[in-house]
Amino acid sequence: MIYSFSIFESLRRGSNILEKMSPDFVPHEIFHKYSWLIPEGSNWYYRVDRKSPIEIPKNKSFYDTLDDPLKDPVFLLHERGIPTTPSCSGHFNPDSFYGKVFDSLKDEEEEIRRSGIKLKDPESGSLYVYKDPKYRIPWVKETFLEITRDHGRRGVIGVFDNEGRIYKSLLESPKENCESVSNGGLTFFLTNPKDKKDLDSSWNHFYKCIKNSI
Repeated sequence: MIYSFSIFESLRRGSNILEKMSPDFVPHEIFHKYSWLIPEGSNWYYRVDRKSPIEIPKNKSFYDTLDDPLKDPVFLLHERGIPTTPSCSGHFNPDSFYGKVFDSLKDEEEEIRRSGIKLKDPESGSLYVYKDPKYRIPWVKETFLEITRDHGRRGVIGVFDNEGRIYKSLLESPKENCESVSNGGLTFFLTNPKDKKDLDSSWNHFYKCIKNSI
């Protein structure tokens, strides 16, 4: 692979070269299998295969990147020494918002193809660079908007829960349009809200359940 001068300059400044990266959607159930990187000034995360263990982030600015409904529960869990997986609260954004996101992704596509793009891992604070002269985003605009209408409103968080106390608390207090799943010492809370009010209610419910169980 041939890197441009700007790529080498990024390396000298402590960035790492990425060999593979994708902006595409994945099912919420497997969010935790990836690290999620974001370019400066962007509002769309790119995924890379996770190579580091899931742990409480040492980067204090990580908490500024959390969706508002997740800030209180994640901070509480981390304060108690309980790691969480990559998360998303879900969003009810109009097509006009996602249309602008798509336009930004097209601009970033060109940047990736030409000079390479710098991204940050909010968990660690580490910087990365990705360049691929053949890079293309995997959708046309209409397809992107169609996917985001359903995928964008859904949310997920995973919590280390070896003793199953959080999972038990969630099962004992079921919530409509929410699902709790236990897998390998992790408890996942997944939401499928019908509107913004339902979204906020789901995360308030999650917060209440973890406060009652940890």
